[in-house]
Amino acid sequence: MKRLLLATLWLLLATTAHAQRRKALPAAPPLNVPVVYCVLIVVDPGYNQRLVLDYGQQAPTNVQNSEMEAIARVVDPMISTAGALNYLYSQGWEPVQSAAFAYDQNSARSVLSQLHYLLRRRTP
Repeated sequence: MKRLLLATLWLLLATTAHAQRRKALPAAPPLNVPVVYCVLIVVDPGYNQRLVLDYGQQAPTNVQNSEMEAIARVVDPMISTAGALNYLYSQGWEPVQSAAFAYDQNSARSVLSQLHYLLRRRTP
């Protein structure tokens, strides 16, 4: 009886583990939209700020864009938010909205925040 119970339990566990496997996501087709968006993120605005350009590269289903990758390489070492926004505007990006987000608190009880600038560009 113990063996039968153990075998049944083993079969139940084996089938549940198989059901919890992640399925591979299919690759997304190239985007063909009239407006494209990206976000300029200013991490820790102030003295030690750094700039990050988010154009959808973090999600595995998004198509990698070599033009946006080159723009991000120019923006990443920049220190000035205004300089980065001016550069992006020269590349055809226009600001739509900005927002500030608090995301952590350090040991000195200072709130760490990020500024997000939503930008868009119309595609030909």
